[in-house]
Amino acid sequence: MSYYERNWKKKLYRELQIGYWARKTYERLDDRQIENIFDIIQANNIHEDILQYPDFSFDWHSDSILRALKNKPLARMFGR
Repeated sequence: MSYYERNWKKKLYRELQIGYWARKTYERLDDRQIENIFDIIQANNIHEDILQYPDFSFDWHSDSILRALKNKPLARMFGR
């Protein structure tokens, strides 16, 4: 494996895998389930919690996705 390939995988692989999982999961949801997710996020202030993390970034979504899934009502919806 080349130096370049090793380094991009080290930096991006986890991000790409979690993004892929999130997209595939989203594709299977119907409108009611999506509304339910937003209701849970709003009722539990998950969005506020995520925005308060010191390392929050719009460019790197994996940490936000994983942190959101630590919320029990949201985690239950995804069987975690």
